[in-house]
Amino acid sequence: MAKVIDDFRSRETASRIVIDHGQLKQLDTFFGTSDAAEDDFSRVDSARMAGSCEWLMKKTTYLDWIKSGNNQLYWMSAKPATGKTILSGKVISHLKGLGKDCSFCFFDYGNKAKSNIGAFLLGMARQMAIMSVY
Repeated sequence: MAKVIDDFRSRETASRIVIDHGQLKQLDTFFGTSDAAEDDFSRVDSARMAGSCEWLMKKTTYLDWIKSGNNQLYWMSAKPATGKTILSGKVISHLKGLGKDCSFCFFDYGNKAKSNIGAFLLGMARQMAIMSVY
């Protein structure tokens, strides 16, 4: 059974097409969203110093999570201003580099419009919709 699912996932990934700009605009109009999450990711990823956060890529719990192939969350928690956002950016970059689907959201304490459950859910739905296009 696992072989069948793995084969299906391989075919599914190979058959995806790129969504065009017009389709993205329709999606954004429907969801009331934008590519702000990608902009936030670019900002966070560029703020990370080269070579930093590599310790997580070697951590057994992280490696087990990557290898598990299921859709469980990897939970990271720490006090404010300890680098969770930068570390999350590294994880997103790593997952993208592995060709894995990854939905994400960066909450901004100073921006209430981006830091509410509605914006989070709509942003996640947008990302998942784009990833599921065939």
